[in-house]
Amino acid sequence: MAYYYQTFILFLILTLTHQERNITHQAIRNGNQNNEKYVAILSFTAFILYGIISNTLMAIVLFRRRRDNHYSREFMIIAWQLIICDFMLLFPHIFFVLPETILRANDNSYAHETKYINRIFATFGAFAVYCILHFSFLLTLNRFVAQILRKYYVIFESTKLLSFLIAFVWLAISVVTLVDFHFCIRTFDAWKISWTTNCTKLNEAGKLWWSMRYLWSLFIPNAMFIMYIAIFCSIRHKRHFTTTDNDHYQ
Repeated sequence: MAYYYQTFILFLILTLTHQERNITHQAIRNGNQNNEKYVAILSFTAFILYGIISNTLMAIVLFRRRRDNHYSREFMIIAWQLIICDFMLLFPHIFFVLPETILRANDNSYAHETKYINRIFATFGAFAVYCILHFSFLLTLNRFVAQILRKYYVIFESTKLLSFLIAFVWLAISVVTLVDFHFCIRTFDAWKISWTTNCTKLNEAGKLWWSMRYLWSLFIPNAMFIMYIAIFCSIRHKRHFTTTDNDHYQ
């Protein structure tokens, strides 16, 4: 009888030890997740405040410089598009990502009810990113033409052509976003604190479209980098030429 009691007590001790170990691991995991959540919340808040302050300052500078004619009209119009796009990008982070991270990180019970809202905000965020990318390219192209290809600057000086370019960019990005919305499901995973993209609905045409869009997204920043190098080289060459002429006349 004593043997059975000892065996029973041993099993109880092992069970309690295993349960305590599981509770400890669960507590550690929950603690790590809470730490990650707090870091993510602080990071999101810091970036949101930085975006609001920096874009507000840019808007104030453009508005005040408009009276002094310090910047060209076409430069200011494109810059205003960028500021609008930046605020658009902040919109899903303020009204969905931050509340989702705070309220849902440890509770997925309402994930099904909010999946459509999640997808809409994620797609809207992708739309804003595409807008920022393309208007940054348009602004770089404006500076490149003004600095190096001056004879073609009439494209930006013409109100109709500039309005057409801006409207075309907005329309093209809207079409691209709608196609992406059809083929891919973009969501924000509050548990992993990351954006996710699921493109399982892609067929052959969809894969071709996705490849072209991906290559175009890679082409734009590389083209901007090359144009900025050309702009800096042109500015340096002109300054060197001006300095040489001044020394020659002196």
